[in-house]
Amino acid sequence: MNEQTKKQYTMAVLNLLQPKIASLVKEAHPVYQEDLEQELKLKMLEKMQTPFLHNIPSFFEFVSSNEKK
Repeated sequence: MNEQTKKQYTMAVLNLLQPKIASLVKEAHPVYQEDLEQELKLKMLEKMQTPFLHNIPSFFEFVSSNEKK
């Protein structure tokens, strides 16, 4: 997967989660809302970069690997 595709997927995930982020941020004190939103997005980006998520097999890879066992 090239860098442009990774960026597109990352932005798509953040956009999908934006309503949930907004609802969580509204529960915080107004002074902290912007910082909290940035921190939540940063943590999500960090988790998306973990090797675990990059090594998940596709459905067909999973099925074929289990058929061989």
